[in-house]
Order: sequence, then C-alpha cells, then structure tokens
Amino acid sequence: MRIDPALQVRLLDLSTCRTRLDGIAARRESLPERAEWTRLQAEAARSRTDSARARLAAKDLGMDLRRLEADLEKMRRREADDRRVLGAVGDARTRRDIEHDLRSTARRREALEARIAEVRDHRDALQMHAGAAGGDVDDRLAAARRALDAADAALVAEREELTAEAARLRAGVEPGLLARYDALEEEVGIAVARLAGRQCRSCFMDLDPATLREFAALDVDEVAVCPECLCWLVRPETIEAGRR
Repeated sequence: MRIDPALQVRLLDLSTCRTRLDGIAARRESLPERAEWTRLQAEAARSRTDSARARLAAKDLGMDLRRLEADLEKMRRREADDRRVLGAVGDARTRRDIEHDLRSTARRREALEARIAEVRDHRDALQMHAGAAGGDVDDRLAAARRALDAADAALVAEREELTAEAARLRAGVEPGLLARYDALEEEVGIAVARLAGRQCRSCFMDLDPATLREFAALDVDEVAVCPECLCWLVRPETIEAGRR
C-alpha cells in the first residue's frame, strides 16, 4: 500500500492527537480532586438519607410529645379537682382517700414530666442533626467541586486544543483513506505509529532483523505494517520526506 509521505505524517500526527486525548481522559479520571469529590458525593447522599430519617423521627417524637402533654394536662386538672374537693370535705376517711390520690397523681405527674423532658430533648437533638449534617457536607462538596474544576481546567483546555487540531488534520485527509484509518483504529486501537529504531511505538515490541530489512527496502511512500499489532508504521525516512 502506498500513501504519500506527507499524508502518512498527517495520519501519524492525527494518531498522536488521539493518543494524547486518551491520556488526558485518563488523567482527568484519576485526579485526586475527582476522587475526593466522588467520595463526598456518596457522603452527601448518606447525609441526606440520615437527615431525612432524623426529620421523620423528630416528627414522630413530636406526635408522642403532644400526646404526653395532653396526658399531663389531664393529670394537672385531676390534681386541681382533688384539691378543690379536699378543701370542701370534712370526713376524715374521704380526706385520706383524696390525699392518697393526690400523692399518687403527683408521683405519676412528676414521672410524666421527666418523660416529656426526655422526649423533648431527643426531638430537639434530632432536629438539630437534621439541619446541621446536610449543610456541613454540602459545604464540603461545593468546595471539592471548586477544587476539581480548578484542577481540571488545564486538562480541559488541552483537550479542546487537541480536539481542534485533530479536526484540522482529519480535514486534510481524503474520505476513503480516512475511513480506512478509522476502521484500523477501531480494530487495533492505535492506527498509526512511528518506527523508532527497532521498536514499534504502538505496541513497543522490538521487531526482528528480517522485518526491519523488509522495511528498509520499501520506498518512502510505501506503508510498513507492524507484524505484532498491525498498525501502520511511519519510518524515519518517510517522516523526513513528508515534513519537507
């Protein structure tokens, strides 16, 4: 197969752009700032779930608290009624019964008041947790996103430059050859690479002397094919001719 040396060099440059773009994509994915942002996203999701559960639990405790407060109000009314009756009763036995009931009611009221205070404290703690936990992780998530954007900006700019360069290079290749290049890239990954000494710079295998002698006998416009990875190899003499 023969391809003009200038076109071979253009395809080599295009393949180099593609390799560098793949490298940028890998570097973007492996940024430590991205790992931290991803971790905080998961933490934020857990925090939102915890906050929702805390709000629901606080709501349930609020309902319990209203029921307990209603019971307390009934006890206080009973105590007030007993005291009024006690002031109007002269019979000693009846007074003893009322006084006993007052003492019993007072003990139950005190226990209920303690229970109400406990439930109220628990509800308030849940409400504070629901409000504070989500806000803290959201603040850290926003800071992590800013750090990621800052770290990513240079890579994004480089990607845009390479994408534009790849488009410019593709525009200078006739459609039939470009289709063959794309098909080869789809098949083997790196479609075109340099031959550097004995080494294919696609698969990085050292080629045997017989293969190298075959390559040396080719005209500068003939395409060498790596026997290991099947990419098109652009030889130094072809690069020199194509860059003139």
